[in-house]
Amino acid sequence: MRKLFFLAALLIGLTSASFAQTVKTGAPKEKAMELQKKLSLSDKQCEKVSAIYQE
Repeated sequence: MRKLFFLAALLIGLTSASFAQTVKTGAPKEKAMELQKKLSLSDKQCEKVSAIYQE
């Protein structure tokens, strides 16, 4: 019983760690446009954010 609990805890831990490592991919311009809408950025600020995402 103790081994089963340890195995389940290990499996849950590995699964959650793998999901934490995923990175959302998308076009830098699209990400910048989303931030522009959420944060009310100017066009110039949006261009700077887009340049950062391209790196």
